[in-house]
Parts: sequence; structure tokens; C-alpha cells
Amino acid sequence: MSGLPALNAGFPTDLSYLRLHLNESPYGMCDGARRIIEARLGDASYYPDSDCADLRHAISAAHGISYDMVMVGSGIDHLVLEIALAFRDKVSGGLVTASTYPAYAMSLSAAGMPFLVVPARKFAIDTDLLISAALSSPRLVFLCNPHNPSGTVIEKSTMADICATTARAGGVLVVDEAYSEYVTRTRREDCSVIGLVRAGWPILALRTFSKAYGLAGLRVGYAVAARALIDRIRGVRNATPFMVNRLALDAARASIADRAFVERVSDETRANRSYLSEWLSRLQLAPVASEANFILVGPLPDSGGVTEHLRDEYRILVRDVAQFGLPGYIRVTVSDGEKMDRFMSCFQTLLTTVG
Repeated sequence: MSGLPALNAGFPTDLSYLRLHLNESPYGMCDGARRIIEARLGDASYYPDSDCADLRHAISAAHGISYDMVMVGSGIDHLVLEIALAFRDKVSGGLVTASTYPAYAMSLSAAGMPFLVVPARKFAIDTDLLISAALSSPRLVFLCNPHNPSGTVIEKSTMADICATTARAGGVLVVDEAYSEYVTRTRREDCSVIGLVRAGWPILALRTFSKAYGLAGLRVGYAVAARALIDRIRGVRNATPFMVNRLALDAARASIADRAFVERVSDETRANRSYLSEWLSRLQLAPVASEANFILVGPLPDSGGVTEHLRDEYRILVRDVAQFGLPGYIRVTVSDGEKMDRFMSCFQTLLTTVG
């Protein structure tokens, strides 16, 4: 895996820093999740349900799908690796897009799979190039929608074209929807592939409880797909049956039941996202229009230097996305009002002093 960047190298783990580099939620978890964790702490000495049955039933009910179409994992990262391992003998290689989350390429590499990288078009996925590449041979295709780190989206009609092309070549499409809860409500259904999964399309849709649900530290995510695809992943999972911890399962089940909480988080995030984007525009920067809980900010003459100054002088962590292939840009997590005001004040001072 040489040449692939370490995702979090160089970032302090001290929680006293203002953490705007990992797209964590500033709103924490819902009250129901907090209560169940406190009530079940005494159960932590017992192994969890290896089948994750209660949470899978809750997820299937939330999405209107059958129980056997759900696989729960220790975050999306874990599921991505399992998928690469499960399908490496079924396809000729992988397909990823440039300038995005490196874990897809890392997992393909760890699974011993060769892969193609499709160049980005500005700050979005070049869907024409992607479709052309997907036609060449059966491949495991990884997409992030909304895209990380730009926050741009692919609409369902285009995603259906990508899926149809991938399936025609004998491949499998995997869509990481980690940030789907932040998409504008009127667009949310059209930007998700779960409806296509329900309709029988050969897609693996990935979701997480790490973002809008505020459970990043507990590590729990899930895949939704046709039973045949889920069963193939299950063959890999048998080697690590207790991958998801008991408290994570309980907290996620309480969280998915509290739709009002996650909608409040989403509404506040979108409002703060608009506020931050407009402010950045007034600084003569060009923030990319985002549907996620982060904004891609630039162009900057030295994104690495800005990142280091924010870290060392102001104890604020942001992501320099030069490692994603986008030099001159930083990705900033949209936080709550007080934290946003702190970032904005320090960032404006920094731009004034160092240019």
C-alpha cells in the first residue's frame, strides 16, 4: 500500500483541540442512546450478538427492506475492507475515483486487488469517464455520495446509469452514503441509492452512525444490499464474528429510532453550512457548494501551511486535502455556532497575517 496516505497521521488526539478535520458531529448522541449506554455498561463483560439481530431489524424497518438485506459492521471502513475481501475472486479488479477518501484504495490494495483510478472533474466525479471505465471489465466500483471531500452529489438517475453499466460488465457498485442525512430534504431521496436497492439493483449502499447520529467513537455502520451480496460478505465476516461491540449496537438501535433528533442535527448543520459558505465567499474564497457536513475551502496559496498554523497557533484542526490530490484546499467540518465563530475569527486573522 505504499504511496497511499495515512489518513490521520500528524493530527493530535487531545480532545481539547477544536476538531474540524474528521467531520464529527458537535451535537453528540441522542438522549435515548446516552441512556441505554449508561444502563447497559454492566453488560460490557459479555460478548455481543454476533448476528446484530436487533439492530438489523431496526435498520430494515427504517428503510422498508427485509432483514436479510442488512449487514452491520464496525463503521464503514470495516465494511469497505470486508467487501473488498469478499469480492476479490468475483471481479477482475477495483475502480475508484481520484481526490476522495483513500480508504477505498487502501482496502482494495490490502485485498490484493488491482484497481483503476478515474480522474476527478473539478470537484465532482467525472461520471462519463467512470461509466467508460466500468464497462471495460467486471470491477468492484467504489463511490462516495455525497462526495468526500467536496460535498457534491450524483443524482439517482445518473447513479442508475453507473449501476447498469457496472452490472452489465459483471461488476458490483458500492456507494458510501456516510453523509446522506445532511443532504437538503427535498433532494435526499434522489441522492440515495437505497431506493434502487429496494427495486432490485445490484448495489451495496453503505451508511454510518458516526456522522449525524453522533456515535463516531462507538464505530458502527451498515450495508444494505440484495441478500446474495450480503451473504457473500457474511462469508468473510465469519472469521471475525464479534466485530461490533454491545454498547454500539444498543446505542445505534436507539439512535435510528429517534428521527426527530437526527433531523434537528441535519437542519442546524445545513443552516451553519450556509452561514459559513457565505462568509467564506465574502473573503474572496471559492467554497464548493456542499451537501455534507463539511465545506471544501480554497484556493489558498499554501493549504499545508494554513493547516499547520491553525493547529499550532490556534489549536484548530482542519484537513489539508492535498493528500486527496487537491493542493491549495482545506476541508472544514461544519460545527455549531460557537465553534464556527472561533474558526472564522482565527482563520480570518491567519489570512490577514500570513496571506
